[in-house]
Amino acid sequence: MRHYFRSPEYVPRWGSNMRLSDALRLEAGFSVAFTGAGGKSHSLQRLVLEEVFQPVVLATTTKIFRFQSDIAAEHRILTEYAQLSSLREVLRKSASLFLTGEEVEDQLKWSGVPLELMGSVVAAVREVGGLLVVEADGARGGSLKAPAEHEPQIPTNINLVVPIAGIDVIGEPLESTLVHRPHLVTAIAGSVDRITPEVVARVLRSSQGGLKGVPQGGRIRVLINKVEDEEKLQQARKIAGLLLEEPRIEAVVLGAVSQEDPVQEVIGRTAGIVLAAGAAERFGSPKQLLDWDGKPFVRRVAETALQAGLSPVVVVTGAYGGQVREAVRGLGVEIVDNEAWVSGQGSSVRAGAAALPDSVEAACFMLADMPAVSEDLLRALIHRFQQTLASIVAPVYQGKRGNPVVFDRRTFRDLHNLSGAEGGQQLFKKYTIESVSWDDSILVDIDTPEDYRRLKR
Repeated sequence: MRHYFRSPEYVPRWGSNMRLSDALRLEAGFSVAFTGAGGKSHSLQRLVLEEVFQPVVLATTTKIFRFQSDIAAEHRILTEYAQLSSLREVLRKSASLFLTGEEVEDQLKWSGVPLELMGSVVAAVREVGGLLVVEADGARGGSLKAPAEHEPQIPTNINLVVPIAGIDVIGEPLESTLVHRPHLVTAIAGSVDRITPEVVARVLRSSQGGLKGVPQGGRIRVLINKVEDEEKLQQARKIAGLLLEEPRIEAVVLGAVSQEDPVQEVIGRTAGIVLAAGAAERFGSPKQLLDWDGKPFVRRVAETALQAGLSPVVVVTGAYGGQVREAVRGLGVEIVDNEAWVSGQGSSVRAGAAALPDSVEAACFMLADMPAVSEDLLRALIHRFQQTLASIVAPVYQGKRGNPVVFDRRTFRDLHNLSGAEGGQQLFKKYTIESVSWDDSILVDIDTPEDYRRLKR
């Protein structure tokens, strides 16, 4: 029997050229609050430098050093409701603006904007289509913190909260200067001597740590900062895996926001959708139930998806729904019945996309009659997606695109509206596509019994 192996042409890249605003999935009118330690101020500066939104309004609800307000082109003090009346006009004229409270005597610091005013600031920035970025607590230069009782100060109508930790805290003793309020870290993570990836993850995903104060309905994307080499990247990936055990966290950004290439990877949940609804009329019998190493095709494909870490895995059935359901029994996959399967693959893609939870970053669409697709290929496609957040990631052999294909969640609305026999390929002309070079297994097409016999040789 033929076996396929990882293509020698695939080489993971260091550095993605991804902007921080892309990694956080920011949009015009959004408001985002940074909490935690190890990169809040640099994150504010990075979002100004990227010049994606205008205006970028920076604000603090905690004390900051006076020089930090120089990040923006203008600085305004906002301490009372009367000052809000002129804010919208200022926003329409400014490329970037920093809002603070008054100067703190003898500290060379600005105080924070009163929290009761921030709701109006969020609304004003939303109205003009800018971006509001709030530094919502302090950490005294540390890289890991647990908030005090009065922290963080997050506006209740914020869109996104980004808890931060610096990877340079790994290996440091609990009493290190990089750990702000070690006694509160201990209260969350338990008694520890040194900071490990597990400790960082426990602090960031705790309701008394990184998730404290997140308003109801607010999205959460964690930033692991100061990831500057391969060793730190491996540590950050471990933290990300632990953080994603918390359903409220939608993704983890790994990077170094002080650098021109600020993001290395964005790690989130990628779903797998196995298309197994067709009648296989040309073949003469259900292809998804053919044997591959003693198992039905569809079961082998679903198992590969699970082994590669895709979650959830959805199997779309149609013509042979009962038999396909029996073939994947016990795998822990979700079954979706496509009653419109006769209209073509587009209806199955629609059905699979409609079953996806909001928590997934992307979906990998797989054909049930391609059992030779390897776990290595799936991981390579996911990795390229994590490095780029491209709208579509597809494997390529000698200039020809094949299957499976990863679709970013920004494409889901279009996937929901697909029609006809053609599947997701209808979107290839609309969106940017990243490629992963692979072998000819991505082009295997079983239309006849002879194709099947050739595949098994």
